[in-house]
Amino acid sequence: MKLLCLHGMYQRSCIFRSKTAHLGMPGVELAFLDGPINLVPKVVSTSSKQVDTKGFKAWWDPAQPLAMADRAQLLRYVGDAMDRDGPFDGVLGFSQGAVLASWLCSNFAKHELGWAPSLAVLLGGYCDPRDVASIFEGGLVPTVASFHAYGINDRVVSAAKSEQLAALFEAETPGRVTRHVHQQGHIIPKCPMVYDALQDFLGEMDETIAQPPLQQAQQA
Repeated sequence: MKLLCLHGMYQRSCIFRSKTAHLGMPGVELAFLDGPINLVPKVVSTSSKQVDTKGFKAWWDPAQPLAMADRAQLLRYVGDAMDRDGPFDGVLGFSQGAVLASWLCSNFAKHELGWAPSLAVLLGGYCDPRDVASIFEGGLVPTVASFHAYGINDRVVSAAKSEQLAALFEAETPGRVTRHVHQQGHIIPKCPMVYDALQDFLGEMDETIAQPPLQQAQQA
């Protein structure tokens, strides 16, 4: 099973790789992609210290309006990476990367890319009302299974925003959502409860993906 991993804002693929190293398990390959733009935090851009700003990546600038065409272009950017490095079975994203991963679960993305994930792992994700009115307007792919984990003490993305994203998936893909809340903040969770639950989820999905298509359809 192979997952495309999408980092958070101000990160890059090599940093995200190190932060998710503990999530690996036998039979699961994690592949990482850099966001298409450089976006430097204000605290860095205004600092008097010399800092290499090339390492600060993002998928989009939240300070700029994001049109539907921009979302479609970003999906195609990810689609090009999947064509180059795939095939992929699913996606794993953190924070802004989790938002993008959730877009990939939409019927709109399936139409754009001719591909839909079997599973999505969304860590510290959130739901923007503008996404509901645009990219999610056509609904989610009903067969995608999703794992949502977020921190009750997250001061960057509130638990309420992550709950909205999980609720959207529960409404669109009933019975295919796993949700876990941890006591940590805006981080890749390392607590045993979430780790064990994620390993169980990935193990179950690995078995499901390995089944013949007819057997998968019968169990859906």
